[in-house]
Amino acid sequence: MDLADLGAAVRSFHRVLKDGGIAVCVFSRPMGSQLSQEENYFDEVKKTSRWGRFDSEFICFHRALSTYWKVFREVGFFD
Repeated sequence: MDLADLGAAVRSFHRVLKDGGIAVCVFSRPMGSQLSQEENYFDEVKKTSRWGRFDSEFICFHRALSTYWKVFREVGFFD
C-alpha cells in the first residue's frame, strides 16, 4: 500500500501467484483519512509521518481505491 512503485509490486504478485490463486489486499486505514482540506481524494499524495517512538519518518502514499483497481487490471488480474 505504501510502496512508491505500486505497479512493480502488483506485477510481482501476478508473476508469482499460481494459476487459480487468489491475491488478498488489506488496507490498514480509510482512504483519505490523512488528507488535508486542500488535497483531492483522487490525487496520489506522498506523505511522511512519525510513529510512536521510532526515530525515522515513515513514508506513506494516499491513493484512491480506483488507482489500485486500475493497476490490478493493467497487470492482468481481471482477464
